This record gives sequence, structure tokens and C-alpha cells, in this order.
Amino acid sequence: MRHLRKILFYSFVLLYLILCPLIIMYAFGYILRPGAENGIVKTGLIHLATTPPGATIYVDNKRYTQKTPATIKEMLPGDYEVKVFLNKYQVWQDVLNVQENIATVLDKILLAPNEWKKMELSRERFEDLIPVAGGTFFILTNGSLVSDYFSYNWKKDKLSPLFPDSFLFRSAKVLSYFMVEDSPAVIFYIDSSEGKRFIWLEQRGDEILIKDITNLFPLEPLQVKWDFSEYVDSIFSLQNGYINRLDIISGAMYPKYLESIRAFGVFNKKIYIIKDLYTLMRMDYDKKGLEILLSDPILGKFLFGTKGLFQIKPLSENILIFLGEKGELRSNCRPYRFVDRGVLGIEFHRASKRLALWQKSMFGVLDFSPTESQEIDVKKEPRGTWLYKNGKNITQAFWAQDGAYLLARDANEVLLFDLLKRKVSAPISVVSVRKDTSVYFSDVSGKLYYIDKDTSKLYACEIIPKNQGLFFSLPGRSKQVKELENK
Repeated sequence: MRHLRKILFYSFVLLYLILCPLIIMYAFGYILRPGAENGIVKTGLIHLATTPPGATIYVDNKRYTQKTPATIKEMLPGDYEVKVFLNKYQVWQDVLNVQENIATVLDKILLAPNEWKKMELSRERFEDLIPVAGGTFFILTNGSLVSDYFSYNWKKDKLSPLFPDSFLFRSAKVLSYFMVEDSPAVIFYIDSSEGKRFIWLEQRGDEILIKDITNLFPLEPLQVKWDFSEYVDSIFSLQNGYINRLDIISGAMYPKYLESIRAFGVFNKKIYIIKDLYTLMRMDYDKKGLEILLSDPILGKFLFGTKGLFQIKPLSENILIFLGEKGELRSNCRPYRFVDRGVLGIEFHRASKRLALWQKSMFGVLDFSPTESQEIDVKKEPRGTWLYKNGKNITQAFWAQDGAYLLARDANEVLLFDLLKRKVSAPISVVSVRKDTSVYFSDVSGKLYYIDKDTSKLYACEIIPKNQGLFFSLPGRSKQVKELENK
């Protein structure tokens, strides 16, 4: 009996010595795998969070017990087919790659419903919708007169006349308007009984400021631009090859502020210009701090050798986009010339440094984000992908779900593109809208606003349901991922 006890004791000790390291290794993300180097392989994990949450997860057709948001740990390196199911929603699936010591995180999966939730917002009928990107309102029209223009405050769900009854030119005809990206301001060019006039309209808080700035425009400009800030002071107009600087606050005009201009743009209180000799420069508004960004005749001709004006669209201080009259898309990043003609519009997502661009029948993305270093290197070529090549008439695009998705209007249909998936997938149809009208999307409200094709009334479609804790992941998930990446 004593001999048997010794055998059992030493057996337990031996088993403990064998299992203890394995338990410790397993806790730290290691497992034994036959055929691997030294028999030990470090594992990775997948974290999934969906909008809305509570979806069932299948990995290689095996059901996972926890619902989204969920973290699946101790996964061997390799590819896994992942499917996500939620009642009344379309199945989301992709092949995810797991690497050792790496967390594969998809925490912005947007589940498309089988039937999109739509809401009627107005009794009035409208002819068109005008997006205003930087504010909490957009513009609706049911005619060509100033009195036919309305504002819809999507934050307050309030429809009201854009111009008050006291406005002197309510019977004037709207000829055109100027807007810039991310600004809650619009310049209206109107034809009144007192002649043609320029009206500055800007949202400040919950109020809309209206100011007649006709005296600042002796000629009708080709381009008008300003830099978005909390309150706009300076705007710039291009006409006949020169730029005037206009002070909205004081009403002062500085004629021929810059001359012999081929293109210009503004960003972060600096003005960017291209001279006739293909010289690209940047300076402060007071013309101090002059920087020559490009002074290469050969490269300048390669970029801007075609006839016509260009627009400079600074995406950041390092990344510049040049858009020509014929849809030429150029950049200071290699290979410099991206599309030779036909680009109709671009939409930049600053957080992810990705640019959506579209032609009439094609829709794609250029990714300018750094891959290895934290700094943007203009010598590195951005990664480009055409998401869609069978469009009928693409006219608009909006980033959604914090850059994980894109909405695009193609003819009378709005499409949803999933950028999370490894392979390009077919877009999802969301709604049909009235012919020849624009749409508006707010990532804050999560709603797409449009004019209904049957009733001509204003509608909203809920793209991102905001009342379900959509952007929250598992508690401690960030710490868990960080610990895994630091091993």
C-alpha cells in the first residue's frame, strides 16, 4: 500500500509538471500543434461587434455560444469563414484571416435589415434636396424663388422656411449657389428686382445668419472657397485668373490679392495656389510663411498640362488632390495622375485618410493611410480599389459607420457598400428616390434623407439605429486586444 501511494504521488507530481506549463502557455495564447516548430504555436483572436448587437456567430459552420459583441480567443493562424445571423437582418459573412499574436477586430459590422425602416417627415412636396455638409440642416426646394427654399434641421426634426418673411428678396430667383466641404455656410446668387445679388447664409448654433455681401463681388466668380472654422471670416473668389480676398466680418474686399492663378484651395488658414508656370505654393492669409511645394516644370506639365482650371482640394497638409474641369484626378502623391478624365466627385474621410471617388458608372476608394510609419509619405502610392463598375449615373457618396461603409447614389437608387470585407462584394440596395434629386446622410443621426419617388415628400431611412448601444464593444475588449498585441 505504501508503495502504491508513492507511485500515485509521483504520478500526480509528474502530471502537474506536465500540465502546469501547458495551462500557463494556453492562458498566454500558446497551444501545442503537431508539426509546428518545437510543437508550440501562438494563437490569435477575432473580435466581432455588430449594429445592432445580439447576433449569432458561426465560425467554419460551428456555432459560437456568445453573441455579438464577442471575442473568440485561442484561434490557430489561418483563414476562417465567419457568418453572423440576426433575425430580420441579412446574413453578414466574410473570410477572416487570423495571425498569431494579432487581434482581428471588426467592431463596426452593420447588419442590413430585410426591410429598411422608413419615415415620412413632411406633408409638403419638394422638387429637390441640397446637402449642407457641415451643419445640422439641409435645404429643400419646391421652386426656383427664394421663398421656395426651406431648411430641415435633422437634429431637431424641424422644417422651416430658409429665409424669414422679413427678408427683402423673397421673390428673387435663385441662379446658383456656392458651398465648400464641412462648412455650414452657403452663398446664394440671386436675381432680384434690384439686380443680381450675393447672399451669405451660415448656421451658427441653432440660428442661421443671413447677410447681403453683394458689394464684395464686382464680377461673377468662377470659384468661391473658404476654410471651415467655427466662424468664417475670409473667403476667396476666383475670376479672370486672379483671386480677391473678401472679409465677411468687416465687409472689406482686397482686389487682386493674388494674380496669374491656375488653381487654388484653402485649408487650416492657409491658401494653396498653382501659378501659370506650374508652381505650387502655400502661404498664410496675410501672404507670410510662403512655401514652394512644387517647382518642377516637367512634373508640373505632367500634372496640369491639360487645358482648363483645376481645383485644389487639400485632404491634409501633406495630401493634395487636384481636380480638373474634365474630371482629371491628380495628386502630389505618386503616381500623381490617377484618373485622366471623367471624375465627377470626391468625398474624403479624414479619420481613415481614404478618398471615395466616382465617375458616371464607376465608384472606388483611394486609401492614403500609412502602412508602416505614422507619417504620410507622398512617395508611397495609395492603395486603390474600384468597388463598383456597373453604375448608371453615380452622383453622390457619403461615408457611414465611422468610415466602415459607403453610401452612393446611382441614378434613382441609393446603395450601401461594405468596406470591412476582404473581397469586394455587391452593394446592398437601400431605397429608391425621386428622379434628378439629391440625398443627404448624417452619420450622427444615422439616417438617410431623401425625396420619395412616389409622393415627392421628405422621407428618412434609418441606416444606423442609434438607440441600441451600437458602438459599444465587450467590456475590457481594448485591454484584452492590447495585451495580446504586446505579447
